[in-house]
Amino acid sequence: MKWHYLLFLLLTGTDVLAQSSLLLSDIRPGIDSSNPASLTNVNGTLFFTAQNNVNGFELWKSDGTVAGTVMVKDANPAFFNTAPNSLTNINGVLYYAGTDSITRFELWKSDGTEAGTGMIKDINPDGSSSPGNFTAVNGIVFFTASTTNEGTELWRTDGTAQGTTLVKNIASTSNSANPANLVNFNGTLFFSANDFILGTELWKSDGTEQGTQRVKDIFPGSSGSNPGNFFIFNDTLFFTASDGVAGIEMWKTDGTEAGTTLFKDISAGAGNSGPYGYTNVNGTIFFGAFTPATGSELWMSDGTPDGTVLVKDVNPGTAASTSNQFTNVNGTLFFVALNASFGREVWKSDGTNAGTVLVKDIRSGTSSSSPLRLTDFNGTLFFSASSGPGNTELWKSDGTAAGTVQVEEINPATTRGSDPNFLVVIGDTLFFIATDITNGLEPRMYSTVTATGDFRWSGAVSTDWHTAANWVQNRLPDSQAVVQIPSGLSRYPVVSEGTIVKRINTEPGTSVTVNPGINLVITGNQ
Repeated sequence: MKWHYLLFLLLTGTDVLAQSSLLLSDIRPGIDSSNPASLTNVNGTLFFTAQNNVNGFELWKSDGTVAGTVMVKDANPAFFNTAPNSLTNINGVLYYAGTDSITRFELWKSDGTEAGTGMIKDINPDGSSSPGNFTAVNGIVFFTASTTNEGTELWRTDGTAQGTTLVKNIASTSNSANPANLVNFNGTLFFSANDFILGTELWKSDGTEQGTQRVKDIFPGSSGSNPGNFFIFNDTLFFTASDGVAGIEMWKTDGTEAGTTLFKDISAGAGNSGPYGYTNVNGTIFFGAFTPATGSELWMSDGTPDGTVLVKDVNPGTAASTSNQFTNVNGTLFFVALNASFGREVWKSDGTNAGTVLVKDIRSGTSSSSPLRLTDFNGTLFFSASSGPGNTELWKSDGTAAGTVQVEEINPATTRGSDPNFLVVIGDTLFFIATDITNGLEPRMYSTVTATGDFRWSGAVSTDWHTAANWVQNRLPDSQAVVQIPSGLSRYPVVSEGTIVKRINTEPGTSVTVNPGINLVITGNQ
């Protein structure tokens, strides 16, 4: 194919791989937003919820290309919502709560095909069962659901209507046990639940009614110990609870009543240390905890009471740093903390006082960049942060101040920023949602790997195809190049010399201009 004239390409792009953020698909074209949410990785396919101009909120999927970003099924036709929620990957099958024109929120599943997407069972014909907390244990999918007669209780499913049953009515009658914190610990389900006799305590289940039992009455009587923050470390289940004497502290269990004990009373006496955010970094548990002397700060544990210590008082004195968002990136702990001199910024720690340091004061001075959504993307920390009032964009860090930079300004010239959210890593691609002034809130992608022969146009300095700085690779495409032209740019390429490439993939609304008398030969598209 040869072009000798001005040509505008309005094709749907495919196989787009980028070295900076690209719009994955403008699902709801124009400034209106598709409002994608609940991004979930299922065996390398991205699932999420979104709406377009024809359908309400439905289940969508993407393989990372524009053409491969499609609605899975219009389960509630016209502009009505299926509104899928609680999306969870269970052994390659997506389980979620959904609705249609007949039932309210019930148990659904999807294999990514229209035929393989549907309701498993109408658990509560009188209303919504609102299933959630999906957890796989030895081939059983446990979850919580509500019925008119039993309230919210523990259920199980094998993916069929016949195999979807109530495990046990823990609270009896119509009271809700409200099972929570479901976790697979050594092939047994552990969770918290309220039987309305001894309050909310630690329970376990093998999937049978008889095998669903309270582990221990930690807080004797009807008050309940309210277990939470379950975390598995070295064949031990750690959690927080209160026995009424030591306050909310760190506990551990081996699954037996005798083996369920207070691990350490960090805030001695009846005070609450309220441990949270347990994160394993190279065999050390990092977490946040409170003491009256330091406030809420960074702690660590080697799994023994004596080895459970304060790492650093990041915000010196009794004022809390409220360290949180603990994230392991290549054996380094990254977290967010408040310091009186720097505001709320990204920190890192090697487990020592001296090695616990501010990474970068992104928003200089006492103002906060307020980092959120810390994510390990193949050995680099990605997160959202604001370098100025309301300017929240995508950032990345290698752990140094110089290597902590804004990836790009997706939504320029606004006081809001693009506000990236739902960061999900699939292979060499980071998927997320963000807002820009042209497309509204839509799904986007960022990839650090470019396939052999692929060249991405950036238009960084001009519209000249033949200027290397206009290409992400900083070199010109050759005859074997697969050229990617992304949407959302202010400058698109003009070909002014004879050029040969293998293929050109474009996103909607982009253009390639070929000057009169110039040949642009596309060998792979002939």
